[in-house]
Amino acid sequence: GEYLLDRGFVPPSADVGAAAELTFEIAEDDNFGDDKLDILEFETYGEGGTDPVQSFDAYVGPGGGERGAPDPAMVQFLRLVKLGASDAFLLESIFRKETWGFMADPVSMENELEVLNAIVTTCEGALEEMDTLGGAAVDAET
Repeated sequence: GEYLLDRGFVPPSADVGAAAELTFEIAEDDNFGDDKLDILEFETYGEGGTDPVQSFDAYVGPGGGERGAPDPAMVQFLRLVKLGASDAFLLESIFRKETWGFMADPVSMENELEVLNAIVTTCEGALEEMDTLGGAAVDAET
């Protein structure tokens, strides 16, 4: 932090990482919301994972690699959250016990695109919030 403040840049050799908490939720107006919550309840019985709002830590470090890969639990949750339209059949009661396991792998191109868009949108929102907070801190100093 000091180096950046003093010199205005961070050398590429520095082991600098960034962490953020990303929060996603099953929307209250989701037509399949109750089914999705049932699946979470079945899979996380007794662990409190039935909350429709879940947060995940995202970390990115130098060099990328697995340290920059999305949390598999976050992607699995988002695949469930984004199920709809042609993928909604996976929410049927006959699949209820297997649906959470299915979410560990891509469901469809449409679902995967919605998952990635949700991650990007949430990250962009967090960056905008940081810019706003950073601007407020600069304004307070002047």
